[in-house]
Amino acid sequence: AGGISEVSSLLETLGKLVMLNSFAISSNPDMTWAVVTMPVVMIFWSLLRDSQYVCSKPPEPSKKPILNFVSEICDNYSIIAYYFQRPAMNEKFATRVTTFNDNSIPEEVYKMNSEFFFDWLAPLFVGLYIAFYSPLVLSEDLPLGTFLATISVFREVSANFVDGYRGLKKVVSCFEPLVDLTVFLNRRTDVPLLKRFVNQRVEETKTRRREIMTMPQMGMKEADFRTDLIPIRLENIGLTLNNGHQLFQNINLAVSQGKLVALTGLAGSGKSRLLNMLAGDVEPSFGRVLVPSHLRFLLVTHQVFVMATTPLQNLFFGDPSAVAEFEERHRMFWILDKLKMSSVRNLAEQEISLLQEAYGLDDEISQHGGCGCGPCHEEEESLPADLWMPEDGSRAAVEIRRKLAGWRSSLSFQEKAKLHVARALIMNPEILILEKPLMNLDEAESELVMTMLREFVSNRGVAMPTSSRELRRPRTCFFTAERPTTTSVDAVWEFENGRCVELSAEELKDSKKSADSEMVSTRISKALSLNIVS
Repeated sequence: AGGISEVSSLLETLGKLVMLNSFAISSNPDMTWAVVTMPVVMIFWSLLRDSQYVCSKPPEPSKKPILNFVSEICDNYSIIAYYFQRPAMNEKFATRVTTFNDNSIPEEVYKMNSEFFFDWLAPLFVGLYIAFYSPLVLSEDLPLGTFLATISVFREVSANFVDGYRGLKKVVSCFEPLVDLTVFLNRRTDVPLLKRFVNQRVEETKTRRREIMTMPQMGMKEADFRTDLIPIRLENIGLTLNNGHQLFQNINLAVSQGKLVALTGLAGSGKSRLLNMLAGDVEPSFGRVLVPSHLRFLLVTHQVFVMATTPLQNLFFGDPSAVAEFEERHRMFWILDKLKMSSVRNLAEQEISLLQEAYGLDDEISQHGGCGCGPCHEEEESLPADLWMPEDGSRAAVEIRRKLAGWRSSLSFQEKAKLHVARALIMNPEILILEKPLMNLDEAESELVMTMLREFVSNRGVAMPTSSRELRRPRTCFFTAERPTTTSVDAVWEFENGRCVELSAEELKDSKKSADSEMVSTRISKALSLNIVS
């Protein structure tokens, strides 16, 4: 819009210059040399100045925060998208760009050095004109009115040329970003796919809600929401890969909300693809994925992501404002304790202590209230909400980052893998989709995670009050099972020969017994191997 406005202003200025020069030549034909020379000198100066001198660029260190931030977004784009944090990242990027532009202010010096020539050119030509043509006025060979009008023309031409030069520079400066923006906006995105997925969810939910509202209320508890009865369904799902291979077909499955569902099968059978379909990341070649539109879902990939921020910002990445609530911090510590994440807990306590110090509190983190989750409730309730979320670049944020520098490298890989899962449990979505959650964990750690997933489904959230369970929406969890586990699941979807079927209750019991025996045999073989080694 600014570029279009500048083009119209540029055309207006060009019209003024043509009219002024025409008037000068028609009034005094002897002034042709001056009328031609002045614009030629101005154009020559503009070209010479632009080729030899450009606006001072900000020093490289001021670019570093932007480059690091963009690099981090690219590396962690998946988790940013799955946790619905793209708008927050856009705001942070805009803040860094604004700071960058504010640091590049020798622009005023550049303007002065580039444009002062035009302001001096007019007096120069006026002086020459007076020196050579004032005798003609005195001898009455040149009318006084024409003489004065020509002087005014010189001033107007100079002023209009300055305006035209500024407008031209603005228009030219719009070309390169406009080309980049055009290319960027015309790249393929996942917006059409997400739009179809969301519209499908909304329409199907409307239909199912109307059906459920007409059902009799017999057998329903008072606290039950009827929309909680809408199942998650796959209708005639099939997927054909780009190479023409049909990965699976004719999948017709349904599961009610509030279930723990395990996906099993050989490697490459399509388990991860199906999870991505549930999350709307992959579109089936045919069929429909029907997920109630009012439910939040979260896809946790097998790739472990630990953001280059602080421990608390990592743990509350799904809902950054929740860190300001005492109950949510209490839940966080409870989850960390259950997952035996002592290192991450210590880092979180240290960050809370640093935040308090930044606010002027000298209290060290103590174990009050018997909950083992930091300062007492009364002390934390007295702190303002913005204390927990210091602005990027603020004194508190810089000091905290400095004191916690290198915290990620202090964690073991298993601790990072558990942090990846804990972050999702803290967010507490209605539908949790985990891709190979046990892949990076040993047997003992895997059982801890599975126990947490079972609680997530059974209690409708981890570390949530049991007294208010019926007031919360059901929690549903889908995960790919890489290894046997003693934790009971509600359903097993098994992939085999391009199909996916749900195991019956009897088959589920048999698989549970098989898993238990395999776990026992695995432990015995490990013990024997240890004895042999010793």
